[in-house]
Amino acid sequence: MPTPASTPEAVRPTYRRRHLEPGSPGYQYAQTLLLLHLPNSHRSFLRIDSVQALQNDKALLQWQTDTQGLITRDAWFYPFPEDDVDTVTKAGFGSMDKDPIRVGLYFEESTLPEEDGPVLKMVLCKAGLGRSIYRADSDLEAIRSCPQGYHSVYVPSAAEEAADPCGPGAVFTDTYLMYDSALVVPTHVISYHLEVNQSAISDGDLLSWTIQRCQETFGFTEHSFAHYFINLACTSESHQALAVRLRDQADVPPHLADSFAADLYQRVVVHGQTSLPTGIPPIQEVDNEQLTDAMVLLGVSQDTDGGPPVPAGVHQVEEAVEKIQHCMAELEELGLELQESCDAGDAAAAEFDQQLFERASKFKAELVTYLKEYMLTLQVAEERVQEMTRAIDDAFNMNEFMTSQKNAITKVAMLTQWKNMLGLREDLKRRLAPLTTLKGKTLAWLSPTADDQQIDDLERQASQKQRVIELLQQRLEQLPRHELMQEDVALLEICQS
Repeated sequence: MPTPASTPEAVRPTYRRRHLEPGSPGYQYAQTLLLLHLPNSHRSFLRIDSVQALQNDKALLQWQTDTQGLITRDAWFYPFPEDDVDTVTKAGFGSMDKDPIRVGLYFEESTLPEEDGPVLKMVLCKAGLGRSIYRADSDLEAIRSCPQGYHSVYVPSAAEEAADPCGPGAVFTDTYLMYDSALVVPTHVISYHLEVNQSAISDGDLLSWTIQRCQETFGFTEHSFAHYFINLACTSESHQALAVRLRDQADVPPHLADSFAADLYQRVVVHGQTSLPTGIPPIQEVDNEQLTDAMVLLGVSQDTDGGPPVPAGVHQVEEAVEKIQHCMAELEELGLELQESCDAGDAAAAEFDQQLFERASKFKAELVTYLKEYMLTLQVAEERVQEMTRAIDDAFNMNEFMTSQKNAITKVAMLTQWKNMLGLREDLKRRLAPLTTLKGKTLAWLSPTADDQQIDDLERQASQKQRVIELLQQRLEQLPRHELMQEDVALLEICQS
């Protein structure tokens, strides 16, 4: 592999670095990817020092063209010891063409540092992984390029890679080797470190254990109750005192309070809880003055009108406790009544929902039936419109035909044609009959009728001519054959035929 000094393109800056401010889209994009690839136990301790964008619009556009149709991922440059990372951030991966370019996805789980971890710099890239072939780490020495038809070599992580010289957090669960520099382009340089808070880890472990134990013992996982139990344990002198407080203040059954108190108190001591965990409010101690005020409000003590508080007697405390218990009993009864009211309200709401659902179902069925009938009516109406349209068109065609024949043939021939169209006229008369109920006489002339003056005149003229022909035939037949002229004989033969 040539050294960076012998490659002019490697030292010529083609990528422009631009510092990204926190909150900018590019910063949030890089931060999200880093959080996604970090182990879950490391994410809450991540502190990003800086994010720099590597801008080269021409190279990015060329990469998009070269990787069109391939599987692409945002990955982290995982350099070999001989790779020059600084050259990559300045001029891209052009100097590493035909050499193995290693990128990784998802950081391997590693041990958290005691306090602040070292500052790490990672190069975020866009890689066109395309079609990958699986190979073990022991087979990489024999590989000099990707097999034909493949774009990358997939290498899963091995246990011995935990001591990688790249340092903590640089080992990945998924590693890819690529030999075509056109398929990889750098986009960001991220500097970060892990800021570990041991007390936060201890508090989180204690809270998680308490929540799990509450679920196993009492059947609930409320965070507020878990905080309350830890609060009691932190302010108790022993696990016996904690058990008493759990029975008296939290109404925990005795057979559960003893074992839960012993385990919780021992857990608090092991974690060294000298103060309350983060987010848990401390229990307020009640002094004599506050106790006196409370007893005045309960009506078991007299107000001293600004004078020194009078210590409460035993009988007064017992009376105050009885009143508190009486109030608690009343509150419990009110709670039961409220619960009954809520149950009744829920039942009424359920019944209303059921009735509403049934009514909605019936209304839907009726609406569907109505819509079907309406659609059927529309279909029938459309068919009738089409029938009437065809009938009107046929009437117009018949009228145009008779008009065109008026001056082309004799009246006798027109009368003959009119008689021959008797079936058509009857059909049109039947089809146009519904139009007679319409207002106006717009289409009345289209309907054929039996009473027509012109037709009557034609029929009368035709009957008269037929009578003349019959009289002429009778006279010609009465005359001797030898007295007839040749034209008369021909006319007689025509009449007889």
